[in-house]
Amino acid sequence: MSPKFGYSIFKRHLEQAGVNFAELSLAGSATLLVTEHWGKAFGPFDDESDPGTLWISDRAADLGDLNVMVEESGWCIGGDRLWLAPEVQFNIVDRDGWDQEGAYVLPGSIDPGYYRLSVGEGGCITLEQTIGAKLYNLASGKKRVNLRRRFYTSRDPLSHRATYREVSDKVRYTGYSEEVTVEDLSGGEAAVEAWNLLQVRPGGLAVLPLIGGGEYQDYYEPVDSEHLKITNGTALLKLTGKRKYKVGWKSAGVCGRIGYYRLLESGELRLIVRHFFNNPSSVYVDEPARKRSSTTSDAIGDSVQFYNDGGSLGGFGEIEVHGQSVGPHRARRSVVDYLEFWQYTGSADHIRRIGEMLLGTSACSWE
Repeated sequence: MSPKFGYSIFKRHLEQAGVNFAELSLAGSATLLVTEHWGKAFGPFDDESDPGTLWISDRAADLGDLNVMVEESGWCIGGDRLWLAPEVQFNIVDRDGWDQEGAYVLPGSIDPGYYRLSVGEGGCITLEQTIGAKLYNLASGKKRVNLRRRFYTSRDPLSHRATYREVSDKVRYTGYSEEVTVEDLSGGEAAVEAWNLLQVRPGGLAVLPLIGGGEYQDYYEPVDSEHLKITNGTALLKLTGKRKYKVGWKSAGVCGRIGYYRLLESGELRLIVRHFFNNPSSVYVDEPARKRSSTTSDAIGDSVQFYNDGGSLGGFGEIEVHGQSVGPHRARRSVVDYLEFWQYTGSADHIRRIGEMLLGTSACSWE
């Protein structure tokens, strides 16, 4: 019987495929792995046999398939990735036929990119590259952007909260921080912003605390009541990896934190919290291909998005957040955004209490 796919096999396959990577030691003896090819982060991994918290494609478990992905610049490997928004400006060639075959073309300069990986003081891992990408739909010509990602260990955000002491020894914490710098090198009329996407394992529940009821829009066919429920000022979304949908929330209605609960095979409950700087005064420039900002002002403004794969790409969910934009609407040519990844594992009762402290809601299940 072949050994179960885990961290040690993943590392070996990356090495055999010629993919350079670095490892970052995290709290709780966990590890984050960052690759130069793709410019992505994987994990956290608890030990050598752990498959990791973030989704990894089954193709990585087969060395032949992984080699094909590397050779053909396949992007859907999983992990924590960074693209550029708006999507209709960089990835969609034919907006009128946006849902037709051939309309979507991901530039190789964005993914897998041409990153340079380095390890600095304290084990901090840096990925950096200069992107040149053709512009479609919203502007013409080419956009040049310098993109830098820095990963480092994140301490437990609840470490100074008195009520946390009641459960801190009953849960396991790990986490990492990310600093993202976007510099517009070309200027011109085209705006640009960092677009961070966590590919998460399916079967869990995303929790989004809302302000003033929130406001969302669909990017594809409308999400249904079997996958989205809004209750007591909180949006709950099932990420199943079986039914395709994508929804985006306006920045003024969210608070900068998103939770994702998922039950592990061990019976423990795991909570991921994505914390980011949500700035409603920034112009978040991503927009659905089917809905144009030139005809309606509410087409833009989403700082948070959720994507549920229908299974054609491997079956996963995505928690997506956007950075502040640079471009003609702002005087600045560069911006720095900060992202946090906090993870807690333990019994359902204890993890529910952690969720209340960090998300302000006890909601952790669909019922």
